[in-house]
Parts: sequence; C-alpha cells; structure tokens
Amino acid sequence: MPLSLRNAETRRSGPRTQPPKRLGGCAHSSFPADGPRVHPTARVIRDAHAWQVRSKAMPSQARLDLDARLGDVDELIKAHGLITGGGVGRPAQRQGAAVTRAGVVLLAAAMEGFVEDLYEEAAKILWPNVSAADRKALFDDTSRRLNNADVRKTELLYFNIGLPWVLGHIRWQKFPNATFKKSLDELVTKRNQIAHGNKQGTAQLGQLRRWKNMVTVYSSRLEAVVAGHIETVTGSAPNW
Repeated sequence: MPLSLRNAETRRSGPRTQPPKRLGGCAHSSFPADGPRVHPTARVIRDAHAWQVRSKAMPSQARLDLDARLGDVDELIKAHGLITGGGVGRPAQRQGAAVTRAGVVLLAAAMEGFVEDLYEEAAKILWPNVSAADRKALFDDTSRRLNNADVRKTELLYFNIGLPWVLGHIRWQKFPNATFKKSLDELVTKRNQIAHGNKQGTAQLGQLRRWKNMVTVYSSRLEAVVAGHIETVTGSAPNW
C-alpha cells in the first residue's frame, strides 16, 4: 500500500503507531506507547511555513542557546583578523590556521547541541505526562548518543518524535535541499578530520563563515518544521 494511503488509513482507524525500538544507534525501550503519528510531508511543510511567518520573535530555548554558542564562533573569526591583520593570502591562512580549525570544531559542536536540545524540547511538549525517569531513559538512548549531527544521524534521531527524514524539508533561496545536506555533512566531516589530527583537517576562514551562516539559517528552518509538527500532533502551537 502506498505511504499516503497508509497514512490516511491510520487517521481513519484511530490507533497511533509506536516507532521501531531501534533506529541505527538510537535504541531504546522506554518510548511512550501513545507516540505521535507520522504525518504527511506536505502538511508538515505547510505548518512549518505558517509557523515561520508568525513566530519570528519567539525562538525555542534550543535556538537561544545556539545563538549564544555561535557568539563564540564569531569571537574566533574576529581573533583570526587580529592575528593575520585581515590578510587573505597564504601567509595569513597559515597564521590563522589554528583559529580557523578551532572555529570549525566549535561550530559543529554548537550545531550538534542545537539538534539534541531541540529534539528534547519537542519530546517534552509532545509527551508532557511522561515520568522524568522514562524521559531520561529515552534521551540517554537517543539524543545523548548522537555523536556528530550529520544528515543520517539527525534524521534517525527525529524519527523518534514522528518526523521521518526531517532534513528533507530543509531548503532556502539559492540553497536547495541537496546542497544543504552536502554542506552539512562536509562540516561534520571536516570537524572529525580536525579533531582526529587528520592531514586533511584544514579549513579557510571563508568556509568557516559560510558554514556558520548555513547553521544559522538551518536552525530556524528545523525549528519551524518541528514546531509545525508539534502543532499538528497536539493541536497547540509550542510556546516558543
């Protein structure tokens, strides 16, 4: 049966389905039995667009925390200019290389923290009556085992709150979905190369800036998709 017909059948029959107990590295045994339904992609996107229009002044706590972390990246970008005198040639790249590498690692960590925090924030809204112990068990087996927020791991994580292939909804002007996913994975790969001392673990300041801009827009888009999903499932918009 096509996916759209299965979704329609689920809505008619009433029972909600429980997601699988293991999704890649996100195994758990405490997922609430009365979990959210997986809604058709078109409806999730429509709700997300509506949410972006009316809630620009009310970011989630996850995004507020991300903004603070991105301030650390901005400080490193400024420090690069002080060290190199604002030069862009090879001597400047060598002088500021350590600062740029540190900026990439901080940026990837900030993005990963946001992905985890937004997931946990949404889960608390979707299941407000779940005990603290069950919620901790869920998070211990999912968001707190993420370890690099690349495309695959992020999508597996958000399956657990009823948002399959969530990053398929992320795009913006002159940045189609395929470009976004490629750039996201490149950031995570570069972070790993730097952290593990790989010879390919180098990055230029311009690339760091582009990745930082991508993470800034990505966070607002993902937040909007998750907010639209919450409103669809619960009937109420999150109080962000």
